[in-house]
Amino acid sequence: MYIGNLPSQIKNKKRMWQINAACLVFVFVASVFMFFSGEENVATESIKPRPRGQLVYEEIGWGPLALNEMRSQGPVPFLTKELLVLGKNNRPERQAKEGFFLLGLKSSQEEMIVAERQPIFLMKGEDDKWHFSLSRTPICISSSQGEADKVVVHVTSEKEEEGTFLLRCFDKTGGAIEKTPYVKALESAKCWGPDLLIRNYGGSDYRDLVKKNKIEVSERVYFVGEGDLLMWKNEGWELVALKDVLPLTPIAKVVLSGPGEMRLQIWDESGFHTIVTKKFIEKASKISHKLDELFSSIRMRTPSEITCLLGKRRVILKEGDWWLKMDNGWKKLKTLSDIEDYLDHRLKGELFIFESIAADKGKVILKGASFDTMRTEMQPLAMTTSLGKKPQSPPKKEKEPPQMIAKAERTHRHSKERS
Repeated sequence: MYIGNLPSQIKNKKRMWQINAACLVFVFVASVFMFFSGEENVATESIKPRPRGQLVYEEIGWGPLALNEMRSQGPVPFLTKELLVLGKNNRPERQAKEGFFLLGLKSSQEEMIVAERQPIFLMKGEDDKWHFSLSRTPICISSSQGEADKVVVHVTSEKEEEGTFLLRCFDKTGGAIEKTPYVKALESAKCWGPDLLIRNYGGSDYRDLVKKNKIEVSERVYFVGEGDLLMWKNEGWELVALKDVLPLTPIAKVVLSGPGEMRLQIWDESGFHTIVTKKFIEKASKISHKLDELFSSIRMRTPSEITCLLGKRRVILKEGDWWLKMDNGWKKLKTLSDIEDYLDHRLKGELFIFESIAADKGKVILKGASFDTMRTEMQPLAMTTSLGKKPQSPPKKEKEPPQMIAKAERTHRHSKERS
């Protein structure tokens, strides 16, 4: 006959069930704690709150600095006025990669660099101000790129409510970046128009440079067009390709290169501070040469060669010659190295190109072109002059009579006068 479980057996089974349940709860809680603590370490290992910058936080949100453009209050309405987007790292080499934002809190004036869509946590401190937290809190936010200068902020509250709102990016332009050596170098740079020598004599090898302007900076001259990049390296600016841009170095991008002006956007090492400098294209002085004063005493040497005086030197000129008028005298560009140095403006001076030399009826005809030092002005070289004649020997002077003959003539004259 079945009489069921004894009271002692029922008590023992109940106790075992409680022990097993407690073990399961402990294992579950421990697993959850380890999971979230590990996630926190990953999320916060690379970022830490930073000290405040140079902004006047009290003015942000009012008047011309009314930055917030709210679409939805979301679960935490205070964030639309408390959270600030102080900058976006939009350096050219970052545009194809994950973005970074510089966020700030208005009340505590803290700043933090965060990656796009990276979760961060906020907490209210004992000072009644909001702070970035390195541990998990009930309020979690993340940010992503919006249209133009907008940033989308995603919010999750302790009640698992979700919402989004838009913030306008307040780029930290100017300020300390204006006083840096690399900004001052570009502000003192000179910009020049297209190179007329390249346009008229460059050929297909230099076709890409025909429409580019030039910038003269740090004693170097570079051909630049819209989209070209300069990098600050070894205390000077260098023209670089996008793939060669080094991290944590100031860079500048040509955002406008027109017939009258050039604009360059400059970023600091972090990419969150930027400034735009505007440069006007320099006007070259007009070329006005008196060729007969530069080239004198011309003589034909062969049908395609002449000799003439350049300054105080007598030189040989032939068709196709390039002669450079420098401060220390004339130089013929005859080697590949000379030509490369001249094209890169390491050699500077007025250039004279002789395309043709011909003689006709006692006259010599020179044709070619001359260029100013920056090669933004060109003057056709056309000169017709008479061939120089060999100097004639000066006429011989009559010899004076010997002294003894002259003395005899004077004695004879005096004797006649007496008689």
